[in-house]
Amino acid sequence: MNQAIKTAKLPGHDYAYSTPLADLDPSNPLRWPTQEMWAIFERLRNEDPLHFCKEGWMSPERPDDIEPIGGYWSVTRHEDIMAIDTDHKRFSSEPAIVLPNPAEDFPLPMFIAMDQPKHAVQRQTVAPIVASPSLSKMSELIRERTQYVLDSVPIDEEFDWPLSIFCIYSLIDVTQHVMVTILTCVSVFP
Repeated sequence: MNQAIKTAKLPGHDYAYSTPLADLDPSNPLRWPTQEMWAIFERLRNEDPLHFCKEGWMSPERPDDIEPIGGYWSVTRHEDIMAIDTDHKRFSSEPAIVLPNPAEDFPLPMFIAMDQPKHAVQRQTVAPIVASPSLSKMSELIRERTQYVLDSVPIDEEFDWPLSIFCIYSLIDVTQHVMVTILTCVSVFP
């Protein structure tokens, strides 16, 4: 027996498919909480997988105190992302890979935004600790620390989400007691 399956429209579908391709801008952060960006990415993947957005986040909803992002490329297919990410001669990650660009006084270079050969040197440093055998050995510790964070999440209140920093500290062998002390200090002295 054949049955027709009706696929539900993604949030933002009407906007994504009624807006001219040249005007689609997935960088608008106001579309993310409502999950509307998925319809934009879907259309871009299908119709314009290497999409140049000439004026990022220029929508009327943008608060006056936040600057527009400017032009950027949106790459939406996995195979294109991999081709670009591994072609260090034609494509660069420097100075940044985030929207908007970091402030002028951003103190540290980001490892993920480094080009070769600097990226390879940094990657060699961390590769052993993030390799599968090492992560397998730490899986119990990571589960314990994840459970600790989840158990301390308040109900019906805003909270900070320290899980990612707990995992990073676990990788560099910082004890849970020291982690809690650091997070407490950071929250008291922002």
